[in-house]
Amino acid sequence: MDNFHSADIVYFSGTGGTAKVAFALEKELIKKGITVNTYELNGKSKSESLGDLFILMFPVYAANAPKSIDEWVKAAPFGNDKKTAVISVSGGGEMIVNTACRVSTIKSLVKKGYDVFYEEMFVMPTNCFVSNSDELNGMLLDVLPRKADNAVQKIITGNVHRKKPLIIDRFISKIMLIEKHAAKLFGKHLAANALCSGCGLCAENCPRNNIIMQNQKPVFNGNCVICLKCVYACPQKAIIPKYFKSFTIKEGFDIDAIEEKAKNIIKYPPVKEAAKGFLYKGIREYLEEDY
Repeated sequence: MDNFHSADIVYFSGTGGTAKVAFALEKELIKKGITVNTYELNGKSKSESLGDLFILMFPVYAANAPKSIDEWVKAAPFGNDKKTAVISVSGGGEMIVNTACRVSTIKSLVKKGYDVFYEEMFVMPTNCFVSNSDELNGMLLDVLPRKADNAVQKIITGNVHRKKPLIIDRFISKIMLIEKHAAKLFGKHLAANALCSGCGLCAENCPRNNIIMQNQKPVFNGNCVICLKCVYACPQKAIIPKYFKSFTIKEGFDIDAIEEKAKNIIKYPPVKEAAKGFLYKGIREYLEEDY
C-alpha cells in the first residue's frame, strides 16, 4: 500500500456532475487521513500538483477529454513519477464510444513523467439530448458515495488499475476530435434572446472565459467547449444555440435540483427496468455492481 499523505484533485466541470464526483472523492480521501487540495479549472490556470497523489478528472465530451484538460496537461510541469489517477465522468458509462476517452490524456501525462496507475469512469445524470428518469438519476446519485469509497480504496493501495479500451473506440475518439472544432462554431453562435435581463451571470460563471458583456448583453466568442453551463444556468432561459439545438435538453438541466428531487424517492426500481435498452448498457453495468 502506498503511503499517501496529500492529494491534489484537479477537475473541469460544466454543469456540475464532475464537481460532485470530485467532492465525493475528496470526502473519502479525507476520511483516510489524506490532506486534499481540490481545484476547479474554471478559466484560471493551475500548472502544478504539490501532493504525493494527483487525480485529474473530466466529463467526457465526444469520446475525449475537454479542451481545458488538454491545456492543463500541456502546461503541467514534469511529473517526476508522481502517482496519478485519471477519472472520467459520463452520462453513458464505460461502453462503446466512451472506452477510449482517457487514452489521449493518459498518454500525454505519461510523456510528461506522471505515473498513471489508476483510471475509472463514474456515471452521473446526463445533461444532453434526452434526460433520464427521476428514478435513474436518483440511483446514480445514491450510489455515488459507495463508488467514491470503492475508488479511493483502490487508489490508496497504489496498485495498477488500468482498463483496455475497445480498438474501435480508439478510432472513434480520434474522429470525434472534430467536436473540439465544432465547439467553436457552437459557442460563437450562441445568442441571448429578448428575455435576457443583462445580469451577466453567464459571463461571470463561464469556465472558459468565453463570454463578455457589452451593452448589458452577452457576446459569445470562440473558446467554447459546449459545456452548456451558460445555457442551463441562465435564470431567464434566454441563451439559445443556433446550431446543434437537439443537443440540449428542452426542459433544462440542474444537477442540484435533480439531487433534491431524488431525496423524495422512497424505492428504486430494478436496474434492468430503470436502464432499459442498448444505449443504457454502460449505466446498467455500472449500477448492477451496487444494486
